[in-house]
Amino acid sequence: MRLAFRILCVASVFLSAFLLFVVQPMLARILLPLYGGAPAVWNTSLVFFQIALLVGYACATFIASRRPIASGIMQATLLLASIPFLPRGLRVHEKSDPSMAILITLSATIALHFVVLASNSIFTQRWYVLAGDENPFWLYAASNAGSLSALLAYPLIIERVFGIKSQIRFWRAGYVGFVALTVLMMLVGWRRFGGRTAFVETTSVMNEPIAMKRRLGWLLRAAVGTSLLLSVTTQITTDVGATPLFWVLPLALYLVSFILAFSTVVPRRVLAVATTIGIAVSMALVILPSLLSLSGLLIVSLGTLFVGSWLCHQDLAQTRPSASRLAEFYLWIAAGGAIGGVLNALIAPLIFDLVGEYPLTLFVLAALVQMDRPLAEQYPRERMRQLSIYLPPLTVALALLFAWAALSGILPGAFAQSSLWSLMPIPVLFMALAMARHRGQFPFAVAAVTLFVLMGLHSGRVVAHARSFFGVLFVTDSESERSMIHGTTLHGSQRKEPNLRSEPTAYYYRGGPFGSVMKALPPGAEIGVIGLGTGAIAALARPGDRITFFEIDPLVETMARAHFTYLVSSAASQVQVRIRDGRLAVADSAPGTFDSIIADAFSSDGIPVHLLTREAIDLYLSRVKPRGLVLFHISNRHVALQRIFRGWESAGGGTAAMFVFRPTEQQSADGATRAVVIAISPSPERLEELMRSGGWRRIDPATPAVVWTDDHIDMVAVLRSLLPWRRN
Repeated sequence: MRLAFRILCVASVFLSAFLLFVVQPMLARILLPLYGGAPAVWNTSLVFFQIALLVGYACATFIASRRPIASGIMQATLLLASIPFLPRGLRVHEKSDPSMAILITLSATIALHFVVLASNSIFTQRWYVLAGDENPFWLYAASNAGSLSALLAYPLIIERVFGIKSQIRFWRAGYVGFVALTVLMMLVGWRRFGGRTAFVETTSVMNEPIAMKRRLGWLLRAAVGTSLLLSVTTQITTDVGATPLFWVLPLALYLVSFILAFSTVVPRRVLAVATTIGIAVSMALVILPSLLSLSGLLIVSLGTLFVGSWLCHQDLAQTRPSASRLAEFYLWIAAGGAIGGVLNALIAPLIFDLVGEYPLTLFVLAALVQMDRPLAEQYPRERMRQLSIYLPPLTVALALLFAWAALSGILPGAFAQSSLWSLMPIPVLFMALAMARHRGQFPFAVAAVTLFVLMGLHSGRVVAHARSFFGVLFVTDSESERSMIHGTTLHGSQRKEPNLRSEPTAYYYRGGPFGSVMKALPPGAEIGVIGLGTGAIAALARPGDRITFFEIDPLVETMARAHFTYLVSSAASQVQVRIRDGRLAVADSAPGTFDSIIADAFSSDGIPVHLLTREAIDLYLSRVKPRGLVLFHISNRHVALQRIFRGWESAGGGTAAMFVFRPTEQQSADGATRAVVIAISPSPERLEELMRSGGWRRIDPATPAVVWTDDHIDMVAVLRSLLPWRRN
């Protein structure tokens, strides 16, 4: 009986943790296409899960404080009552604020079940001790094993093998199994301890004094760890793409750091040195995001998250109370996590026009690193000590002074127009890193660089910047052109000379793939464009053409009209912008409406995946005329999206052509940039004509075929920078 009871306890805790961590990326994955594939979808979802976790811990603490028979009845009632409300899908709520809409949708869909799963670990630990087993170590290990298994299994196995509908069905079955297993565990446990109430009375150590300063320390470290998790996830998914793979990697490392912190002790000095180096390099990447490849970005960002979280969590472990106060301890940790999540995902976008929460989190982490003086030592030479005190602040002051002078036009034109001054914080950081043994110097340097970032000085000559749920937009000036940058990626530019303003640059150069298609369209063409950017495609239109841009972010239209002239100076007879997700807007159009549909939507360097599924491609084809063309702009740094179209071909979808435009030296001087575009058509003859026009060719048959559907997306199969042996 004793062994059977232990097995039931371990199985219940493992399964509840597995279901708890599987449902998070699963539901966020369903929400993603409803909000344009924005990286903020996951962060907002994670805030909900953290708040629900806090509620679950609070419920478990309350139930566990009752007498055994009362707590057992309460828990069993909660378990059984939740089954009829198991979700079959998302009950989506429409609100103008996407963050609130996501929170309400998740609350209506999964709140009850998430709270039940979150409360199970604490409740089962108490039941385990009631039955006479005083050390619930196996339950802690089972919970960690279940959580990690879920985080690894979802992107690597579950998402790649099962569609969303199957995932929901299996999760529902797993939840019913969890309820049955837990109720059985309670019955067996009740037979073991026979209703003894001695455990309820053993509260003599409950009076252990805990100072408020100690509690606030728990709150602060938990909040910093969570904020670091969300910030790093945003940085990664902004550049690569918002997909479960890049959601669960940071979350898994965060969880591993928690497990290690509470199971082993590493000298704090080791973690402090590693964290300090990680902060310096991470701040350098904030200043110069293209400094490293995807592999380098992942190593630095995830490495800093791991060691920084480990340090915070080890500090928590070293200050935890006795076992009788662990419920309160975990409540404070959950509260800190919820506060960090709310500040990062909900409050920061309202306060900052830029992504200021990441450098601010790194600054607070830098202060925590040196809280116990792990790096602070006296220098053997007084002069070196004085140098360490005064040199970093002086250098920071000079950097800020030069930046201000460059923006104000005080410096000579050549220097003011260059972006070299915007890199000045990088040597400041590493100088402070070298002086980090003197207390306070490194946090001060990080604070100064954070101020540099919050002022927007790291982005060159910024004309305007603003932030929305979908990301941060910059409009920057150079001597010859004005550019729009979303996140870290160029989204279009325009020449300043009056006689060149109507000539599109960057990906939309007239001699490139877009120019070749636009001039071959029939007179008076009807053109639909998913994604606005600067509106440069409008400059390629001819008199009589009609262009409709579909843009999900109202901020993009505001920036395009305020700082660029492509929309108003277009030769087209009609140029309009509709604010809506492009795929949904195209679906509302009648079949055969467009002569061409151009999918040119990006979230920084990532393309929203719901715009590239087989269903989306087939939808676009149904909305163009029999000889119409659908173009997909797939230029990016990290994923080989031609594999998606090779998969569409192999699944019988049709034929695709690809144009890899590599500008000549003269074309580059004229503003052209490299562009990769895919073309498909309902008419094979029309596609053959396009390929005969020059530049276009069939996709290499040796390219790996990857099929994406609305129900199933495999991001691992298209990564190229992370997996260098994939060549196509």
